[in-house]
Amino acid sequence: MKSLRKLAVGVTAAGLIGASTLLAGPVQAQPPGHCSVNPIAGTGAFSQCGDPVWHQVRVTCWAWWNWFSSYERYGQPAFGGFHSETACDLPFSMQTWQVLTW
Repeated sequence: MKSLRKLAVGVTAAGLIGASTLLAGPVQAQPPGHCSVNPIAGTGAFSQCGDPVWHQVRVTCWAWWNWFSSYERYGQPAFGGFHSETACDLPFSMQTWQVLTW
């Protein structure tokens, strides 16, 4: 009975260790300046940074004139905690969003 319990504990521990490596996944590099970019209702996005760096938000939108292509929009350059914001032409047409720093 004790050996069965030890076996069950060992299998459970091995399963938890294996699951933790799968769930952890690769760590993505943090852009300089502790910046974040936040989507707004699938239409636009804004960025802000915790450190004093220049930043700008960039979004990719579906083209309303041709649904098989896309275009990019850039927000105004901003410094530190100030927001850089931009939006697509049509609601819910935003594909990607990211923050650019320099």
